[in-house]
Amino acid sequence: MSSKKNTAKYIGIVIMALIAVAVLVIFPLFLTEEMDRQSQNFLSEISSKNAQAVGLEFKSQASYLYSLSEKADKTDLSNPKKTVESIGEIFTTVDYVRYGIASSDGSTYTSDGISRTIQSDVLKSCLETKSLSVLRVSAQDSFDNKSIYIMMAPIENNKGEKAIIYLTLSVETIEKNFDSNAFDNTEIFFIVDTNGDNILSTHNNPQYHDKASLFSDDMQDPDFNGSRLETVKSNMEENKSGILKPTESKSYYLAYSPVNFNNWYLFTVVPAENINTNRNIVLIYVVFMSLLLGIIFSVLTAYIVFMERNKKIEFEKILYTDSLTGGPSYAKFCLDVKQQLIKGKKAAYIVMDLDNFKLINDYYGYNQGNNTIKFIYSLWKEILEEDEFVGRIAADRFAVYLKCSSKSDLIKRLEDFCSACKMHSDKQMTDYIITPSIGVVLIKDKKTDIQQIQNSAVMAKTLVKGDHDNLIAFYDESLKKRMTEQKIFEDELEHAIQNKAFSIMLQPQFNTQTKELFGAEALIRWKKPDGTFIQPAEFIRVAEEKGYIKELDRLVYEMACDVQKEFESQNKHLNISVNISQQSLYDPDFITKYLNIISEKNVDISHIHLEITESTLFKNHKVFIKLLRKLRKHGFKILMDDFGTGYSSIMLLKSMPIDFLKLDKTFVDDYNDPRGKKIIECIIRMAKELNFSIIAEGVETEEQYNYIKEQKCDIVQGYYFSEPLSVEKFKENLELN
Repeated sequence: MSSKKNTAKYIGIVIMALIAVAVLVIFPLFLTEEMDRQSQNFLSEISSKNAQAVGLEFKSQASYLYSLSEKADKTDLSNPKKTVESIGEIFTTVDYVRYGIASSDGSTYTSDGISRTIQSDVLKSCLETKSLSVLRVSAQDSFDNKSIYIMMAPIENNKGEKAIIYLTLSVETIEKNFDSNAFDNTEIFFIVDTNGDNILSTHNNPQYHDKASLFSDDMQDPDFNGSRLETVKSNMEENKSGILKPTESKSYYLAYSPVNFNNWYLFTVVPAENINTNRNIVLIYVVFMSLLLGIIFSVLTAYIVFMERNKKIEFEKILYTDSLTGGPSYAKFCLDVKQQLIKGKKAAYIVMDLDNFKLINDYYGYNQGNNTIKFIYSLWKEILEEDEFVGRIAADRFAVYLKCSSKSDLIKRLEDFCSACKMHSDKQMTDYIITPSIGVVLIKDKKTDIQQIQNSAVMAKTLVKGDHDNLIAFYDESLKKRMTEQKIFEDELEHAIQNKAFSIMLQPQFNTQTKELFGAEALIRWKKPDGTFIQPAEFIRVAEEKGYIKELDRLVYEMACDVQKEFESQNKHLNISVNISQQSLYDPDFITKYLNIISEKNVDISHIHLEITESTLFKNHKVFIKLLRKLRKHGFKILMDDFGTGYSSIMLLKSMPIDFLKLDKTFVDDYNDPRGKKIIECIIRMAKELNFSIIAEGVETEEQYNYIKEQKCDIVQGYYFSEPLSVEKFKENLELN
């Protein structure tokens, strides 16, 4: 019996020993693989981060180079010196050494007054490919005794003369974007194109010299042969990242990530010993632990617990920290709010976002959009008190939990927040006003579900979205009914747009002196199935909020073209002005789309005028001046509506490429006031001096007309002459004068 027990005991010991041995063999292998995977993930993240940083740097430099080319292509390109001197000194944040012009015959001139030679084959290649090129010059070949990059772009003026404009940049300009501290400064970086040709590198390793191709046969590198090479090429074609692990002959890791510029890729080489340091230490511990089985189990158990704890901490950090603001995530915000709801204290739940935030991303860039979000978060942080929280839901939308002793105090805090938003000044966002929309729910029942509160706050916020006079809305029980009615209205509007259930009215315009018909302003009307019409004041704001306004703009423009086509078929011409919204103008394909309409309708572009309100025009004057110049270059006539009712600058007006200036009805109504008269006379006089034709709108009485006529205003419209007419009535009364 005892023998059997001992046998069982020994068998148990053997089994435990086998298990221990198995654990000691299998676990280290698993652990090594896991650490290797994490190290590769870290290397991949570093590679991707560096690629993005370098890509942004190249885009910034390329953008500036193209801006220089726009100045240069208006000059005599056969004379580089004259071209450079005409551009003159430039001011930019791009860290360049110098810029210059190289003509097609090889003659060059730089901004520092010294002629330099660019290799003829490089010059020829850049001209033929008609694309941006980058050339690296080593320290021994550089006039500055240091390695530099030359970024080149072809240009051609209206005479057909061709040249190269180039920007000389120091190696440090690119290298400063690399995070070289992740692996103790042992990394080697180089950038290649899709053919494997080395574009740029941060080292002098002869195996990867500047003109070598990583994919060529003469590289004789096992890391780029056979299936490994094909995998790299395939991933590069699909714009994917990847990592090559060490081979028997090579003791380094190689990561590659797309630069998102010219289809280039960033390759990062890191010695294996720097990647595998932690793994090797673990293996040493395994050998030692094999001698002390008991200690091994304890150490392994402690190590596993430690690793799991770190992973848990890291996971919670990711889950509960907003990646952009660095503050609490929305998940953490909800947990904090739930704890406060249990206490049953009076509080308010707030949902906030920014009006037209997408425009910031589109025209100022995502970096500026991110900075704006960080700024909004900082404003909330400043006003938070103990047991109050803020969390970013997504994009520019925030959720806020505030204590609420009284509604008036809460409103005061929110109004102060709104004022701080509007007072925000940013050099990158000239003339852009940050406008929040805020929905508030006063929490009365601690058992209320957070998601239900959230939905109610969003419903309240919808009431003030796009309304710059009212920025704060409180939820009440009647809101759901109003929201349902609004949803029905929105659905009807969408259906009407799909079925083009709209028509235009024409507000006649006359020559002020002769009373002859000059043209008309096209005014949109929504025709309901029952035959009634809805005025634009009732649906335009909804169309803007839901993103339908661009479609409405195009629809009105097409209808105006159809009317013009009918008149042209009778050898008559009518000037028709069409209002264009801000969202349409922000569309990058705006000019192309409207030129296509003109082409399809086959009408004279000079008689279909674009009418832009002053508030739209001055949101970002630099962008719009450039756009208006392009429009006029294509033959469009531009009207500026509501002049003087917004925040325009008289000094800025002088540079505006417009044809007509509309005098707002509010000025015409004020013609009896001595000061009002002075303002009208001043505006008309200024328009004449700037060679603008001026249109007075809202003229309703004979006294107003006589006064406007006396001031030699060019064109007049208003009920004194005619109310807006349907197209049919307009045709019947064509000789309205």
